[in-house]
Amino acid sequence: MLGGTQNEQQRLLNRSLDAFHTAFHANGGNAFVGPELSGYLRGVGITDVNVKLHVGTINSGEYRRTHLLSLVDVLREKVVGSGVLTDRN
Repeated sequence: MLGGTQNEQQRLLNRSLDAFHTAFHANGGNAFVGPELSGYLRGVGITDVNVKLHVGTINSGEYRRTHLLSLVDVLREKVVGSGVLTDRN
């Protein structure tokens, strides 16, 4: 479980997501491919594309919050190199 208030935890999660996305995109990844996928399919001529939206939430202390921190740790050099986070924050 992460320490701090819920607002502090949310700020940490947001900064971690920003750091992960910056490093992931800088290396050719696209964390947002889901919403773009139907456009790609239509772009290659597929006309009968149906889309459903599912939104999950992540509560304090859940695995996906702490897992993100692990991903950022793995990408530490790229994250710090991008300037999104420093060794101090």
